[in-house]
Amino acid sequence: MIYMLVFFHTKRLPWHRAGLDMRNRKKEYSQIKLNSTPEEICTGDAIIFKDILEQIYEMKYEEEPDYARILFHFEKILLDDDIVSHSRNYDWIHNAQQQSNQSQ
Repeated sequence: MIYMLVFFHTKRLPWHRAGLDMRNRKKEYSQIKLNSTPEEICTGDAIIFKDILEQIYEMKYEEEPDYARILFHFEKILLDDDIVSHSRNYDWIHNAQQQSNQSQ
């Protein structure tokens, strides 16, 4: 999922380059992914995802993700970039309250 979010911000990922041999594409993609650092992947506007990707890269295969920490990073991104209001007064809450008031 993090790669998808980075792609939405940058419109590219390191393994999306021309010239990859179509017969060996899967193997080449895997090698590029394994050798890419969070700094190389999270360029430009996608730098906001670097902390999350670093946390994921630091994990061992058997290790369970620290979902609370990942969620914290996502919430921080949403709040810092004003994607979500700090007041948490969302449209769906406002609409539900309006409907409740009208039915009384």
